[in-house]
Amino acid sequence: MRYGIRTDRGLYRNVNQDAVWAGVKDRLGLFVLSDGMGGHSRGEVASNAITDAFAGYWEQLAGLSQTPEFSVLTAQIQQVLLQVNQDIFDKYNQGQICGATVVVLLICGDCYAVFWAGDSRIYTSAGLKCRQLTTDDIWDQDPFVVRNYTAKEIAESDSSGKLTQAVGTAPGLNIHVITDRLCAGQVFLLCSDGLFKFCAERQLRRNLKNPRTKEKLEQQLQNLMDIVFENGAPDNVSMIMVKADQ
Repeated sequence: MRYGIRTDRGLYRNVNQDAVWAGVKDRLGLFVLSDGMGGHSRGEVASNAITDAFAGYWEQLAGLSQTPEFSVLTAQIQQVLLQVNQDIFDKYNQGQICGATVVVLLICGDCYAVFWAGDSRIYTSAGLKCRQLTTDDIWDQDPFVVRNYTAKEIAESDSSGKLTQAVGTAPGLNIHVITDRLCAGQVFLLCSDGLFKFCAERQLRRNLKNPRTKEKLEQQLQNLMDIVFENGAPDNVSMIMVKADQ
């Protein structure tokens, strides 16, 4: 599989609170993107705690003589997320809020799994179809809100766009998980909100089309970064693009 990474603090932030990490071994790949909660305490500490936890997990995993079964890997990844959630909450949430969103992509043979909490996203493209795999953990999409408020009321509310959960902000964490089979040449894009809030959907989809070479993949990532900077780059922006060759 081929992959590329971009991360930048943007034009107005003093600190990059995003963190990205990737590990690949043969037909096993693990990709992690985390976005520290802006406006709160030490978001970069939370996001780096998440990527550090996965780096430690990968070191153990890559050292095994035989890769565990896909179902075992998915259970282990959820446990890593639950443990780092507890660690961040215990260490850094004393009289303050410290947390981060996360998206994780696991590729193992001809299967993949996506894990997330918060509003960072994963998109995928196969053939002519491009779709968002994740759903944002924000107030606007809470089932109670959707049932009881009009679209206009949701859009005009002060709570619009606010996170309903993130890693580290509470002792418990609801991890979303989806699994599926890979399609031939499937492409994935993990990204923080610094990308999708400042890049039109059509432009994002156009640059998620099948990158046939590593150079093309890197160019598509750079195209997306250029678009964000053309639109002012007011936030940290990070992305990981992965091409799974089957």
